[in-house]
Amino acid sequence: MQEAQRFREFHGRLMLKSADAAAAATRFARIAKALNRHYYGAESELANVWAIGSWGKKTQIAPPRDVDMLFALPTAVYHRFQARTGNKQSALLQEVKDVVLSTYASTDVGGDGQVVAVTFALSFDVEVAPAFHRLGGGFLTCDSNDGGQYRRTFPLDEFAYLEQVDDETGGALRRLIRYLKRWQTHCNVPMKSFWLEILATVFIRDWAYRHRKSFWFDDWMVRDFFAYLSRPGPWRVRLPYGEWQPIGSAFTPKAERAYRKAVAACVAESNQDGVLAGLYWQDIFGTDISLG
Repeated sequence: MQEAQRFREFHGRLMLKSADAAAAATRFARIAKALNRHYYGAESELANVWAIGSWGKKTQIAPPRDVDMLFALPTAVYHRFQARTGNKQSALLQEVKDVVLSTYASTDVGGDGQVVAVTFALSFDVEVAPAFHRLGGGFLTCDSNDGGQYRRTFPLDEFAYLEQVDDETGGALRRLIRYLKRWQTHCNVPMKSFWLEILATVFIRDWAYRHRKSFWFDDWMVRDFFAYLSRPGPWRVRLPYGEWQPIGSAFTPKAERAYRKAVAACVAESNQDGVLAGLYWQDIFGTDISLG
């Protein structure tokens, strides 16, 4: 019972504060409205735009990280830039940057690489990914590196897949992802959050207790995931739309250490030594998880 309460409180501390969620929604809406006004002649804050990354998947944690948004531009814009010479993607990002500046003129706005970054002092930023609907599904997004190119992305497929598995596990998948993001931050784990989300999804589909819809088994879930992640690398992951991508094994030593600590915490819990268990958990997650 103590371990379930510990993880219930831990999960509560990871959830976004209402003020941060409201600030994100306001910034998101203002940028979407500016882009819709410029490219579609509409005043909509909702059309042609999606929250992507952790905000779209609802796996974000406090304090908030950058808000990622995808904005689908008209096909005519694609053909207009295709008629140009030089780095078409860089030019497109610069144009979108100028549109965003019409709303946030006093804010630092940069446009290069793959996104337009809107930087807010002492707060989280918004990163805008201009995109085009792709024939056959998904989107084409900009990458201005190495002379410029478009990349295929399938964020809506990713959302649907994660939602399906989370529903099947009674919300355990999103809880696990939030725990892992705190571990990633606290222990400076060299892995993208996106890879953690994919690996957590793959793991939990076959986890023995995946259908338990409570916090009772979350300590075992964390322990067993770290056992899974401690396997020898190099690793590669299969994305929801079929492609395989390598992710190496630089994170393995920290996963092995986290596994040893999680095993020790579970043993301490079974011996009714909640404080010792809490010390082991805090070594993995920091002080957001209580000593008990």
